[in-house]
Amino acid sequence: DIIGVGNQSVAYYGHQLELGTYATSLIYTSGAEATRFDEEASKGNLESYINSSEGVMFIESSALTDSDRQSYFVLSDGTSSNRIILKYDNFTDRIICSSVNSFGEVMSLSSSIGIKISQTKKIAVRFKEDDCALFIDGVKVSSDSNADTYPPNTLKKLTLSSTSGNSQFFKGKIKDLRVYNEALTDAELITLTQ
Repeated sequence: DIIGVGNQSVAYYGHQLELGTYATSLIYTSGAEATRFDEEASKGNLESYINSSEGVMFIESSALTDSDRQSYFVLSDGTSSNRIILKYDNFTDRIICSSVNSFGEVMSLSSSIGIKISQTKKIAVRFKEDDCALFIDGVKVSSDSNADTYPPNTLKKLTLSSTSGNSQFFKGKIKDLRVYNEALTDAELITLTQ
C-alpha cells in the first residue's frame, strides 16, 4: 500500500494485526488468519562452559499470565534424570526452583505466592552442594543447605522447556540469560539481581 500527500508518499507492507495483549514476531501469511506455534529453544554441548558441581543460573525475564501452563528454564543432561528447573508458576504467581538427579530430588527452592511473574524479574539460582539459594530482585527468598550436587559434565544443555520434546515451554519475555560456572556469594547475587 502507498499513502501520501501531494508529491510525498510512503510505501508500507507486512501488516500484522494482533488479537492478544502483546506483539508476536512476524507471521507470514497470504491474507488468512494464522497462529504462531510454540518454539523450543535449547543449546547443547555446553559441558565445557557449565560446572556441574557448582554455578549460577541468572535470568531477567517476565512470564505471560494468559496461559494455563507453567514456564520453564532448565539446565540438564538432555533427559529428565539430571536437571535444574526454574519454573514460573502461572497458577500461584511464584517462582519455583527444583533439581533432580538420578537418585531423586537434590534441592527445592520457592518464592512466596503472588510475586507478579508478569513483571520483569531478575532471578538467580545458586547451585552447590549444601549451599543452594534463590534470589529475586536483590532479595534472597529461599535457601537449601541439604542440597546434593551433580557428577562432572552432567549439566550440558540449556532448554526453554521442561524437557526436550515436552509441551511445557517458556512463555514470556527474556531480557538476559546467563550461566556462571562458579557459585557466587550472597553479596554478589544480591548485586546481580538488583
